[in-house]
Amino acid sequence: MKHLQLLIAFAFVVLLSFTFDNSEAASPVAISINDNSSYEKILLKEEYIIQQFTIHNHDTTYRKMEVNLNAVWVEGGGWTTMWLDDQEDFMPDNTISLGKASSETVMLAIFCDGTCDVEDTGSLMIFGRTDPRFYQADYDDDPSNHTDTCGSDDCVTDTSPASESANITNSIQLSLTVWEDFSFDLDINKTSLSKKDNVFNWNYTITNTGYYWDSYNFSVEFYSETGASLDSYFNVLQPVANPITTINSQFSLNLGDNNVYESNIRFNHSLSLLPSDYFFTFYIFSTSDPSLSKSVTVNFTTDKDSDEDGIYDFADKCSDTVSGDLVDSDGCSASQRDLDEDGISDALDKCSDTVSGDLVDSEGCSYSQNDLDNDGVTNDKDACFSLEGDVVDENGCKLENIEENDNTTSDLDNVDDSEEVSSLSLMSALVCVSLLSVIRRRFNH
Repeated sequence: MKHLQLLIAFAFVVLLSFTFDNSEAASPVAISINDNSSYEKILLKEEYIIQQFTIHNHDTTYRKMEVNLNAVWVEGGGWTTMWLDDQEDFMPDNTISLGKASSETVMLAIFCDGTCDVEDTGSLMIFGRTDPRFYQADYDDDPSNHTDTCGSDDCVTDTSPASESANITNSIQLSLTVWEDFSFDLDINKTSLSKKDNVFNWNYTITNTGYYWDSYNFSVEFYSETGASLDSYFNVLQPVANPITTINSQFSLNLGDNNVYESNIRFNHSLSLLPSDYFFTFYIFSTSDPSLSKSVTVNFTTDKDSDEDGIYDFADKCSDTVSGDLVDSDGCSASQRDLDEDGISDALDKCSDTVSGDLVDSEGCSYSQNDLDNDGVTNDKDACFSLEGDVVDENGCKLENIEENDNTTSDLDNVDDSEEVSSLSLMSALVCVSLLSVIRRRFNH
């Protein structure tokens, strides 16, 4: 349907262009828009606008020139239009009569009705069809003397109205966009919560989505979980101050680059208020349209210290501290502190510098930090398997097996087959025991 409408509009414009090019159909009448402003107009929702035009008749031959006015939707729109005279009275047949070389003011009313809604657009083509007014003449004596006194070449039978004329004026195209007169959006960024001591802070944004400038009033109300009013327990620091009242916001919003206002709502609570979950509702009212308001409700929790260690829950990394234990700024006591974050508290951790993410055993040591053959060299540095009592170098290899060229060799190269098998078996057993310990620890986590 929309494609058909566009096709018809295109054909109409093409027809007009051909008409304008035809000198026989050219009209001595021109239409101009009175305010000389942009042809882009604003139409408010459920309202109407009146646009003035001037009709100029440049003809000096005929006593009267009739102009039939047209307003055709060529794109979108489809809303009601009505031609009015300069007194804003209805114009019969949308036709006005002008004398020789004269001008008249007319008005076009455009109504936002039917399916007209905010952000809708439309385009109107304004033009006129013109024809000299017909006056019946007396041909009894000499018909040849009355060929143009009636406003037509045929003063006997030509009574066609201007609406059927092929004489077309220039055209004016109006583009319309639908707006609300007063409108705004309110948003609180709930993830923007910041808190210091007992002061809460959220960021909020007001966006003026209406056509006109507007200013706003604020109010804030507090409630408990049961819905009881708790205004007296809270002190609003911004945008209003105690006592909690609705006050002028002291700013205006307008269209364009300044249609967004960003600020914050900030308040604290009295120390006598028990730690719990609460709600506040932030209201904004339009001063231009008192019936227009928006509100946002946000829940929040006052400071809780479940394990009573002096660190509030939102900052406490150890929420089950034993009563009376000294804690650090994270709320952890010495027996709970885990500096390398491997899941083993520092008090039980034999390897306090475990690399993050490594699997550890019950003593907090990863495979690379253990010493499977107990030669004093950790697995990540041990190049040789040694027997108990062996004296080894920094690579974990027996000193007596170091060759003159300083190349390190394993003591496994100097034992007989049975000893080699025995040593390898022992090493395998130790590795399995260590891995089982790591796996068991991981499952315990």
